[in-house]
Amino acid sequence: MGQPPVILHCNVSDERNRLFVPEYFRREIFNTLYSLSQPRVRASQKLVAERYVCPSMRQDVTLWTRSCLKCQRAKVFRNTRSKVGNFIPASSPFEHMHIDIVGPLPPSEGFRYRLTCVDRYSKWKEAFPLVEMSPETVAELSILDGSPERHRIAPYHPGANGQVERFHRQLKAAITAVPKNFINGNARWTIVLPTILLGFRAA
Repeated sequence: MGQPPVILHCNVSDERNRLFVPEYFRREIFNTLYSLSQPRVRASQKLVAERYVCPSMRQDVTLWTRSCLKCQRAKVFRNTRSKVGNFIPASSPFEHMHIDIVGPLPPSEGFRYRLTCVDRYSKWKEAFPLVEMSPETVAELSILDGSPERHRIAPYHPGANGQVERFHRQLKAAITAVPKNFINGNARWTIVLPTILLGFRAA
């Protein structure tokens, strides 16, 4: 007796006549096509879809492409992981200050900027209205008797100055929540600032 005839099912809805692939052949076909050049997800989906048809083909190809160990090991990462540095805690008040400038803000009594400070040791908070944002203006402020011992900044990494960034959000929320009729129908932020700072320090 001869072998029974093999029945092939094809999708003939277009000119490509794509072959329907049974489940137990799908991974083998993918591996054969994928091994040619290890294309990415979309290219792999297109490569298989041009020749074959099967249910959940896109999901399967996506999973198999992303789980290729050779591709993961050969992938070039853009960012390098730096070692965790030594975290030296502050030992006295005003030894390490978190300082930042916010603005431009809505004009209030001629001020459009605000210098915010948080002492890393005691968590003491300060905020000073500024007319302009310049080194000379900041240097003229009598914030401390002397200068902090640390003079470092991470301008492109706000997370490194996290304490004062969080203070920004808290201060903005508190000023926004002040009723508009708080002071003669105009809640100017320079007028309500001392009261808000008192609330933060007493909390």
